[in-house]
Amino acid sequence: MRRRPDFLRNIVNRALADSALPRQVVEEIRQQVGRAEDRYRFHSFGGNIERLAEYIMSEDFDQLILALKSDRSGNGLKVLESILNEALQAYGDIPRVRKAIEARLQQLHGGTLPVTAKLETLLAEVKRAEKHGAVIRLDKKAATLIVEVPGILRVEVAVSDSGELVATYTLKARARHRNVAETAKLINRLVEAAAGIRDSGQDTAAS
Repeated sequence: MRRRPDFLRNIVNRALADSALPRQVVEEIRQQVGRAEDRYRFHSFGGNIERLAEYIMSEDFDQLILALKSDRSGNGLKVLESILNEALQAYGDIPRVRKAIEARLQQLHGGTLPVTAKLETLLAEVKRAEKHGAVIRLDKKAATLIVEVPGILRVEVAVSDSGELVATYTLKARARHRNVAETAKLINRLVEAAAGIRDSGQDTAAS
């Protein structure tokens, strides 16, 4: 089976090499995409190209756009458009990736980034939660992703005006145990989860 072009090596690097962008901008873009490749693992060498959709809809990609906008010649966004169009040709048969690329191209052409685009990407990323009994649905009218474990957990995710994903959640359950060790284990797990949410820097609160 023929390997797909690699996003960084075959698409981004080629577009940068053919551009007239200043060397410092070229190096910044390469470094940013290289870090993103490590984080999202969308490379063609044992990675998952579908995860390119997550990167394209992320704040990391927003930073890439800002870096290209910093080019005073105005060519930076033209290079980005070239990169996205080349990626669309290479990965257009992958629905998640195609939708993400098309959303960003729409944004570059003066449109607004569809609110549901990020939520659709998130939906694909949390789909595995269904294996644990979660019910997941995307309410496009309300622009909200809803994840529920019936009777226990409900998470609602919306996109703020600044493009941040805002998760609001409620957790309500009752557990019965025959011994102290089981109850202690449950409490410790809940506290660790709460500490993880607190340390992530989010301002969302659970009730």
